[in-house]
Amino acid sequence: MRMTTAILWSVCAAGCLRDPDPGGQEGEEFRATDESMDAGNGGASEPGGALDTGYGDTESSLELRSWLGALSIERGSGADPSARDCVLRWDMEGTPSDLDCGDCSGVFDVIHQLDRDASTGVDVCGDLPEQFSRTYAVTLGAASSATVWVWDADAGFIPYASGAWTSDMLTWTVGLVEVPMEDASGERTYRTDFEQGVVSTD
Repeated sequence: MRMTTAILWSVCAAGCLRDPDPGGQEGEEFRATDESMDAGNGGASEPGGALDTGYGDTESSLELRSWLGALSIERGSGADPSARDCVLRWDMEGTPSDLDCGDCSGVFDVIHQLDRDASTGVDVCGDLPEQFSRTYAVTLGAASSATVWVWDADAGFIPYASGAWTSDMLTWTVGLVEVPMEDASGERTYRTDFEQGVVSTD
């Protein structure tokens, strides 16, 4: 399917984890956010202020109590769409954050630690850190939908990914999967560059 929404990679607390989406390519791109969402202030909150998500139909009575899971990044570029240069996995463990997010169901300061035994191509994707931190906020919507936000010291909470949730599990995927591209000679290659999170929240 064709999507042209840019990915918000400026949220990385330890520096951006990937290059920006080139845009305008045919392939599968997971949107960073729902286009219908009005986050106010250009999609961010005032630094240090409560997040106004713009949602009128959030499950605000639900509270996420814990954050334990894994974040994976897959990168690949080549003639074979399924080829991967690296598949890296970080264990995630979070604690409730002191940051204010008025409409959110949970805010967590999360440490990401690379699991080398569960990763491949670590040296190939050596620009990715072994350990980094992010502060995630989550708003839970109707029909098992969720929006994941990431704290930026300058912009406040900014939208990061659309996801799904159950009573005790949060998942999301954001990035590019097997997007076809052509070089100057007309040779077709495929690019993959995405993040996927799976978190137990109870």
